[in-house]
Amino acid sequence: MSRVFIRGTSIRPSYPPSATRSHKGHFDAQLTLSVRVDSKYLRAEAVARLPGRPTARGARTHHLGARTHHLSDSSPVGREHMTQTLGLIGSGMIGGTLARFAVGAGWNVVVSNSRGPETLGELVAGLGERAKAATPAEAAASGDLVVVSIPLFAYTQLPQAELAGKVVIDTLNYYPDRDGRLTELDSDELTSSELLQRHLTGARVVKAFNNITAPHLSSLARPSGAPDRSALPIAGDDAAAKKEAAALLDALGYDAVDIGDLTESWRSSPNTALYCLPYGGEAPSGMSPQELLRWFLETPGAPLPAHRVRQLADEAVRGPAGGALVD
Repeated sequence: MSRVFIRGTSIRPSYPPSATRSHKGHFDAQLTLSVRVDSKYLRAEAVARLPGRPTARGARTHHLGARTHHLSDSSPVGREHMTQTLGLIGSGMIGGTLARFAVGAGWNVVVSNSRGPETLGELVAGLGERAKAATPAEAAASGDLVVVSIPLFAYTQLPQAELAGKVVIDTLNYYPDRDGRLTELDSDELTSSELLQRHLTGARVVKAFNNITAPHLSSLARPSGAPDRSALPIAGDDAAAKKEAAALLDALGYDAVDIGDLTESWRSSPNTALYCLPYGGEAPSGMSPQELLRWFLETPGAPLPAHRVRQLADEAVRGPAGGALVD
């Protein structure tokens, strides 16, 4: 077996480095990828790297699945008739990608981070006139829906009052080496989404966008009805909130598969078969481990239809909570 670890990838969104830098207590995390390969398996982790803190990774070994892919940087859908506003708390790789898609779909966006609106000028300029920068509290208050895309350890810094009554899209994942050990999660007493819901009293939390890397999220979006459209899982306790979340996914280029309430949201978390790797594809045969690694990092991904998402969710086996470091 060959083990190769990559700290970063050349597949990056177009917004500036200032939109992805992070340090302790900040809401933005830069996503990188580590991969372990042999002739039959590929082990990959989405990594949230925070300067000054240990790197945290969530890993799972999976068989590769056969799919093909076409890369597109354009918006996946046409403009909606009714203009809505998407608030974003955390404007890193996932948040920035969702903001770009939302603007392309005709939404207004309000982006924020923990460093202040003045650090988001280049991101906003790139997004255009439908975007503006604000504080997290302002983004929460402005959004018809609010995406939370921050390191889990910062969840207690979220503005509770401004998020009360809002549909909150939870993209968070638990990485103990980054977030610290959380007894409620380690014991399976709560999922990370239940922990977030407990903190955000009055908000309606829906888990989404947590099980796909930012490059694949960017490249796999398709218009509604496209034969190669991918699906993403969602989970939540409020049926109406999940309906709104599914509509957001549709506007941004994805079908939604309801995998249950927040107690079932672990089915798309690190250490499950639905986490990240299914949005890749089958490698060409005869590759060396190093060639396989390079292929995986460079491939733009492959469609994952709703029925396959459903199957992977139904077959999921719950393992230890949180992503683990790979030696």
